[in-house]
Amino acid sequence: MLKGIALSLFSSIGFASIYYMSVFMQPLGGQELLGYRMLVTFPIVALFLVLGGKKTEMKKLLVRLIKKPFLLIILLATSATMGIQMWLYLWAPSNGYALQVSIGYLIMPISMVIFGNLVFGEKISRLKALCVGFAVIGVFSKILIGGAPSWHSAIVFIGFPLYFCLRRYFRLEGASSFALEIALLLPFCLWFVSNTDLSAVAVQNPNIYTLLSVLALLSATALLAQILSSALIPINFFGLLIYVEPLLMLGVSLLLGEKIEPDSYILMICLFIAICFLVADTIISIKRAKRAKFYIKAK
Repeated sequence: MLKGIALSLFSSIGFASIYYMSVFMQPLGGQELLGYRMLVTFPIVALFLVLGGKKTEMKKLLVRLIKKPFLLIILLATSATMGIQMWLYLWAPSNGYALQVSIGYLIMPISMVIFGNLVFGEKISRLKALCVGFAVIGVFSKILIGGAPSWHSAIVFIGFPLYFCLRRYFRLEGASSFALEIALLLPFCLWFVSNTDLSAVAVQNPNIYTLLSVLALLSATALLAQILSSALIPINFFGLLIYVEPLLMLGVSLLLGEKIEPDSYILMICLFIAICFLVADTIISIKRAKRAKFYIKAK
């Protein structure tokens, strides 16, 4: 359990570090950084499939794709959605939108609850209902005072739930489908990288080779830590730790000099209250699961 928590925290810190260091990798933009990151990530995921005994899972998925070719269209859609999210993650900090994207990540777990209820009919507890209520109040206050949340935030808190809903509805969950999504992105990533003259970039940024090496190392180790932690921590507790990364992203945004505008104060307060309710609901769920497990053992 402690190893799983440590790995999850390391993963969040690693991803937040990537968020921060992308600023110092100019003149490389989001597209080029996405290309290098995915070219490093794919071998790690492929290695996990081999060492993790996922060959049978991959074979079954490929058989499904042959029997139901329309699933390839769904995979293309989820791959594109994931690619856009990862591009935004690397593009936003160096273009002055780190705070907007971090707000999107703070709203995202709450919008996941809403999508789960609307699409799959999942029950919402009282605490989750309060969480959704405060989030809605915060978003509407933002709309009334300063206009709708930016498209940078919307891509995250709408795009990610759509991504996970498509994967779940069409039973494309798991590491095998994730590997195929990355594989579908590789031609674009190779194109982004092939159109980059690193020697010219190095003239403007002498540290670019070192930074790319660190990016590759962080991407690989953070992803691997996330995969390993998910196997060591109960799913409810794993969901609880998901809030660490957006909070670190918010800290990175402030560190980069971005400021929370007055018209977003109510939104931020409501989001933090909503997250507290979600955290409380998760803790209660974990305790109930432990009690139920203890009761079953006692019987």
